[in-house]
Amino acid sequence: GLSEMKPLCECTGGMSVLAESYTHDVFKKSLKLLLSPRAAPPPPADGSAPAAPQDASYTAPLGQRTNASLEVLVSRDVKVSGCLGPVDSLGKKGPMVSDTVVGHGGTTHWRMSSVAEDTTLALFFDIAAESGQARQGDPTGAYGQGGSEQFFLQFITRSVTSTGEHRMRATTITRRWVDGTDLRDMTSGFDQEAAAVVMARLAAAKMEAEEAEFDATRWLDRSLIRMCSRFG
Repeated sequence: GLSEMKPLCECTGGMSVLAESYTHDVFKKSLKLLLSPRAAPPPPADGSAPAAPQDASYTAPLGQRTNASLEVLVSRDVKVSGCLGPVDSLGKKGPMVSDTVVGHGGTTHWRMSSVAEDTTLALFFDIAAESGQARQGDPTGAYGQGGSEQFFLQFITRSVTSTGEHRMRATTITRRWVDGTDLRDMTSGFDQEAAAVVMARLAAAKMEAEEAEFDATRWLDRSLIRMCSRFG
């Protein structure tokens, strides 16, 4: 029963507490922690300045913003497959949407009822078919001038603070295309911990969506074998 209530919490930004009654000590303590102001994070251990200033809206009671949304913009060579996390699709179609759907797919815009500093989302992208064919047909092995063609990803996050202020943050990153012959170009920026978390979330999403037809152990084994055979 509690597992079936997961979409309710994800779509409304609420929280679930497993307790016998409203007078149970677990429920009282959970509610108290939920409504207590969040403590500011400790400074870095090495004495350096924090990477970003602390936002007071996250230390207020509930420690979150409401009415949030995430929009993703990509270069023409990349398409958006979907998103995993506490989001709901806003159904924004367009040329940036991939035919391959992962999680909440078929859109480049998602709604989040609330967002906090520890909210995490997993976004999945696909290479446009025409771009992949152009790279395969490039005899130089380097698509673009000097093998340094870049593609861009932009993440636009909008939210409302506890004081009613509307905030928008745009984060733009760029990456360089490589043909894959030199593994050092790919392994130098590979994050093992992030990859493990994404694979776990993807496996969990497949188990929920495909139910009995999906063998998580076999799928994970095959994915690991493909990666090891490619990268050693």
